[in-house]
Amino acid sequence: MSKLTCVRLAVAGVAVCLCAPALAQVGTSSTAPTQNLADPVGIPVAEPWYKKLRYELLVLSTARWQQDNGDLTEAGHSKWNPSGENFGDLVTTIGGSVGYERFLFAARFDTAFYFHKPVAAESASPLIQLDLQDRYVNQVRPEYIAFSYNGPDASVVLGDYYMTLGRGMVLSVRKVGDVGVDNKLTGARVTNRVKLPVGDLSLTEFAGWSNIKNYETGTGYYYPERPSDAADPDKRFYDALDFVTGGRAEYSLGKYMKVGAHAAQIASPEDELGERATVRGYGANVELPRPVKWASLYVEAARLTRDDSRLETPKNRQVGQALTDVNEEGWGLYSNANLYFGPATVLIEGKYYDNMFNVFPRGIRQPRRQVLNRLVEPPTAERPLTLLLANNTVYGGRMRVDYRVAPGWVPYLAGGLYRDNSFGRQSDGTAIDTVPPTNISAIYGGARVTQKWAEISVEGGYRTQRNHYSAERKQASDPDEAQRAKDLDGSTFRDDMHVMLDYRMPVWGPLSVEVALNYLLARQENATVDCRDVPAVAETDEEEREVDACNTRGADQVFVSLPDQWHEGRLALSVISSQGFSITGAYEFYTRQPTVYKQHYFSIGGQWKFMDGSIVRALYGGERAGLKCSGGVCRFFPGFEGGRIELEMRL
Repeated sequence: MSKLTCVRLAVAGVAVCLCAPALAQVGTSSTAPTQNLADPVGIPVAEPWYKKLRYELLVLSTARWQQDNGDLTEAGHSKWNPSGENFGDLVTTIGGSVGYERFLFAARFDTAFYFHKPVAAESASPLIQLDLQDRYVNQVRPEYIAFSYNGPDASVVLGDYYMTLGRGMVLSVRKVGDVGVDNKLTGARVTNRVKLPVGDLSLTEFAGWSNIKNYETGTGYYYPERPSDAADPDKRFYDALDFVTGGRAEYSLGKYMKVGAHAAQIASPEDELGERATVRGYGANVELPRPVKWASLYVEAARLTRDDSRLETPKNRQVGQALTDVNEEGWGLYSNANLYFGPATVLIEGKYYDNMFNVFPRGIRQPRRQVLNRLVEPPTAERPLTLLLANNTVYGGRMRVDYRVAPGWVPYLAGGLYRDNSFGRQSDGTAIDTVPPTNISAIYGGARVTQKWAEISVEGGYRTQRNHYSAERKQASDPDEAQRAKDLDGSTFRDDMHVMLDYRMPVWGPLSVEVALNYLLARQENATVDCRDVPAVAETDEEEREVDACNTRGADQVFVSLPDQWHEGRLALSVISSQGFSITGAYEFYTRQPTVYKQHYFSIGGQWKFMDGSIVRALYGGERAGLKCSGGVCRFFPGFEGGRIELEMRL
């Protein structure tokens, strides 16, 4: 025993030497638990600081060569669009975070490098030349930097952060990964949490400048920094610098009730035409997360105002722009309820929006890019993947019922009714008599099956949008207008029929087979045209009809007969291994403009999951162009044909 004591003396010090004899006297046996040598007298030893560090690293990198964008126009023709054709790029995102106790530092850098950049033909139209403006620009830039503290009573963020008030009716600065949207605020956000005798109170204040993603993957669009002087007054697109401030207060009684109120102001910078705008929003909501076992409820109301003024500048004097002020306001009400009745779940959503106008970052003026970056996103109260042309002046709702008939078998059925007049307003909010409201009805259903022998998800639905002319319009004093209202009442504005299928089943050992189908049949008889975006000189028959209608009726937006029907979709067959390998063959089609773009695309690809959270993918072939939507946010993706390798690595 004395030898053992000497060893302890040599290793741990005098304190152990004093307690060793006592342990021996009480008869400690050789089988008793050995005392922790690092903590011999029960005094805790501090863990080294570096062991408290937590970190994460993310690398997303895509290398591709795009041979073709599907444009069938001959090279060198005035209508030939070289964008997205015969070029290569390497796009990489490197992000990571380091945390210590309650502190966290996070950053992300985006890089893009191009090879053999597209160049427009010398005889190309102004629209084609504009399409190549601020595209395919080599860059290395920080896109996200933030330092945060998260404590029990307060949290602070300095740098970039996301901010949504309620359900987005007053402010929605967020990331929608499915369509490549990544909007942030750069500034500061502070949240204080107070424990009350009954319930909890949280107060949030924030301020910052809007920070959109400066690079669009797939299209190559780039938003440069806004110049400090007027050296380039004709440039139409810049990084946004809207100054956003606001706050929110919320009182919570746990699962029984949450009550909140919020406000925000978006002050946009002056553009090259001397135009500047200030948008203010106010809202309040009540949430009953689970007041009873069988129900939950959420209700939110909001109001928006916009003061749009135009100052006199050399540029607007040159173009003859009128110096007018525009004051606009709108309001909205949204609610949803979930009901639980044993195996059945019922979702009920409703909305009533009156001119909940779009709020875009001020630096972005082109419609095809604006759709990516709205700062206010009211809930759609529709199927999440629905293509919404607008969601501003509309009322209606939907109901969905899911019923578990057996373990792993859940069919569902949903339907919605709406009245939409989102296009029937001028830029100042006044009604446009030439654009009628539409009646929308939608029904869809499907099932989810999860069994040992297969996993199946299937859905199909139909959504129709019909023009609606009131009795007053049909009895208008102008006989031509009255007859037009009678002829168009009930006519098709747009019809959509969709089918979705995902079927996966094991076939042998670690292998399984998956079949995926997405199909859309769309029919459009009439269209609302924004005359502010119609070219001065028409280059197609469709543009000629648009120009004639705008010149004849003299409104910001007009209703034009543009009949069209098309199919689009994707069919894919995959062989998947549980060991992380898969290979996929796909066929895609898009028939909307068969004389302008290719209709059919084939591809083969595969992926390998070489470690947890890390995947490498490869593809050769083509992918169709088309709109992709998620939660009311839509984006047009150009066609692709070529080769691509992607790396996603998380550590």
